[in-house]
Amino acid sequence: MRSIVFTSALDLGYRDALERLLFYNGNQKTASNAILVAIERFGSPRIETKGSRLWVTLDSGLEAQSLFVLDPSETGNPLVGIVVYTRDNDTLVILFVAVREDFSSLGTKARELLFFRIVDEVRSVGRRIRGISSITMFLRGATAARIPVK
Repeated sequence: MRSIVFTSALDLGYRDALERLLFYNGNQKTASNAILVAIERFGSPRIETKGSRLWVTLDSGLEAQSLFVLDPSETGNPLVGIVVYTRDNDTLVILFVAVREDFSSLGTKARELLFFRIVDEVRSVGRRIRGISSITMFLRGATAARIPVK
């Protein structure tokens, strides 16, 4: 598997790539119900600039965290994935996951299992936060999948 890098902040130069990944991603049709549920419950994602960095926030004002996935094996360390999540009591709720189309389950780099690596990284984050026992994500609609962090 190729080496990827997770980062919580993204330089301004990635704005176009982040917009394409988050808002114009061809994979959205497969997760449209889950996306709508997350938007209804938690708010729509929006891209903001803070200083020299890009952040993803929610229009509801709810605090959200993001992890951006970069691929250092490609020229320019392109953005290949993102996850947006929030805390709800003892749970980290994954609101949005997006992977570049070639890293999707039908893409040429599907063997990289990027979606699962992103979820595993959120589990790892959850293990380091006191009081977090699980992560929750909406896969096909209103029913949430709950995954223990330990």
